[in-house]
Amino acid sequence: MYHVEMSEYRASRKTVVVTNQGGRRIGSASINFVKWMHDYAPRMQLRPEQIAMVEWYGKQNA
Repeated sequence: MYHVEMSEYRASRKTVVVTNQGGRRIGSASINFVKWMHDYAPRMQLRPEQIAMVEWYGKQNA
């Protein structure tokens, strides 16, 4: 099970979406890239952690 949350890098003030599993960071992507994946990327081409990010983004913007 993946846990997805929004985070912010302190140095660059960049907002990212982070996917964790069992306390380990599995993946991260900028919020702009997650939006792009949500809008344009075919789901069958995404990795499971990317699918979790896309689903999280969809729930946040519903």
